[in-house]
Amino acid sequence: MHPQQKVAFEKIIVRDIKPNEENDAFKLFEEGMVGDYRKYFHKAIHSFAYLSLPTTSITYILCGLVLYLTSSLICLISVFMLCFNIRLYLECLWFNQFTQIGIQNSNILNTFVMKERCCYKVAVSGDIVLGTVAVQEIGNDTAEIMRLYVSSLCRKRGVGTMLMETAIKFCINNGYREICLVTGAGNSKAISIYKKYGFTEVERFLMPVPDTISLFRLKSASLKYLLKIDKS
Repeated sequence: MHPQQKVAFEKIIVRDIKPNEENDAFKLFEEGMVGDYRKYFHKAIHSFAYLSLPTTSITYILCGLVLYLTSSLICLISVFMLCFNIRLYLECLWFNQFTQIGIQNSNILNTFVMKERCCYKVAVSGDIVLGTVAVQEIGNDTAEIMRLYVSSLCRKRGVGTMLMETAIKFCINNGYREICLVTGAGNSKAISIYKKYGFTEVERFLMPVPDTISLFRLKSASLKYLLKIDKS
């Protein structure tokens, strides 16, 4: 079966994850991290500047010097392509590091299920896990929605909507006053969904990836969105 081929499923419901579904949820997490993130990250035309790597400023400086000293378009293009390929290598290094850290920190039961005011929900059809979403407490009155992933086998069927609405309802029922989430700057599809539910952008920042060489401290362009819950 082709990875993107849609298949027919029975009735899809959203409920709490069961211990025996942790591996399936983890695989879906990997699919979302490795597949979707790679797609929108490489499509982000602003990623060259947003990575905030030394190669970004060095590229502009070297290109300016080469153009000033040689006035040669060929030399200018050569220097730019050299810097761009270095940047591309560091981007791949950043992506692999980011993915590995996310996978290592994906203990679902201990991180979400066993904690109060936290949850890990799955969208299932029979015994097949088709989507996930998690809620984690990051303050007395603030929750963060995380791990919103939908299997490539059943996208555009309202599964993402079901998961998002379930997560928001969980936050309201547990007394949170604010809901936040963080996404990559190039993830236009996710951003449009968040805005649909009333989330507003409150911060743009560069998220450093831990355990990378300090000289080439890798960073991702990230956006933080916030939804305030009206208690009245």
